[in-house]
Amino acid sequence: MVSRATTIMIVLFAATLISSGIGLYTYSSYSKPLTHIYPQPSLYQIMNKISYLKYQIYSPIYGYSYVELFNNITYQNGTALLYNATTNTVAEKIVYKYNQTGLTFLGVVVGNTTIPLNSTYYYTFYTSSYYFTNPFTGSSSLMPFPGIGPLYAIYYVGQLYKVDWQAISLGQAQPPNSYATVNLGFTDIPVFNKKYPGIEISISPASTSVIPSSYPVSFAATIVYINGVSISSQMTIGVSSADYLSFNLTSLNTVS
Repeated sequence: MVSRATTIMIVLFAATLISSGIGLYTYSSYSKPLTHIYPQPSLYQIMNKISYLKYQIYSPIYGYSYVELFNNITYQNGTALLYNATTNTVAEKIVYKYNQTGLTFLGVVVGNTTIPLNSTYYYTFYTSSYYFTNPFTGSSSLMPFPGIGPLYAIYYVGQLYKVDWQAISLGQAQPPNSYATVNLGFTDIPVFNKKYPGIEISISPASTSVIPSSYPVSFAATIVYINGVSISSQMTIGVSSADYLSFNLTSLNTVS
């Protein structure tokens, strides 16, 4: 889960800047990830900066897994693989295509066959999570899915819960709405043995369920800006304290 022990909440942080005379340079270094969240970049803009992505996933229900994503910028397509971390074997293989309008194809590879997924399932790729309901028992749980969650989940979840990214990017509090409560802070975030100035954000849903499959999902992440990309170094998506997915970024290759 994302720690808040070192978080400086946005109001206190702004007051500290004013009183201590640290200046706008320090503020801008911490808020830089926000300036690349609003205006929201298109999926095309994000994917065209990435060639490789790897992250670990932990689920209290399904244990540890990890995802490798190989993105071909030239042909605007790629492959995402979900591995069982215990056996180091591929549990699921996804292929995708995109263009300037967004995601144009998503398919699950089973043997030599690719099974297309319709657009109602694109959220699984955007959030790297799938809300699965067992048809025999009726029980439901969040399952890991090979996707671009660290890159895109914050945009998808934020859009569903009507997050005012413009206000937040300017250092202002999130205006109240009936969908969710947003908390934001600034902190130094360790990524790849280096510390980056970044943000911690949490989005807690109201009673309204707006996610596909009608489940209210909470979201928390540490966001850093690396080589032109705002990305979640750590991220948690959950529906309860016992049913969540925790993500940890382990590798990222960008394209200049």
